[in-house]
Amino acid sequence: MTTAGRSKATIYSRVDDFKNEGLYVFDSKAKIMMYSNCNCRVSWERKSVIDNHCQSVSHKANKTKRLNTDGSQKRQASVSDTFEKSKKTKDDREDFAKSTVSAFLKANIPLSKLDDENIKEWMKKYVKGT
Repeated sequence: MTTAGRSKATIYSRVDDFKNEGLYVFDSKAKIMMYSNCNCRVSWERKSVIDNHCQSVSHKANKTKRLNTDGSQKRQASVSDTFEKSKKTKDDREDFAKSTVSAFLKANIPLSKLDDENIKEWMKKYVKGT
């Protein structure tokens, strides 16, 4: 509901209003807001829902627990972030394979040398993920 003189709240304005409570936008497309302290989803459309959660005993306990620790708790990754990271890893691996083959061909080194034990050991030691 919009009243005179007030603009309609967005998910981003709610996060800004409650940032000190650990709110963040989990998925901007689906408009999902989460608490980093409690690791739970919260409806952002009504401010009263956020207020009620922030005043709950469990939220206060989780917030206190987080403040007393080093704060290194990681946020849950969204599906789109995980997919992008996986795609980047796959692309990086493909680029490495192409550049290795290209370098061996330009240096006149037979590709069968890639199967040599010394090369395999070197790859394991210096190339992550091989």
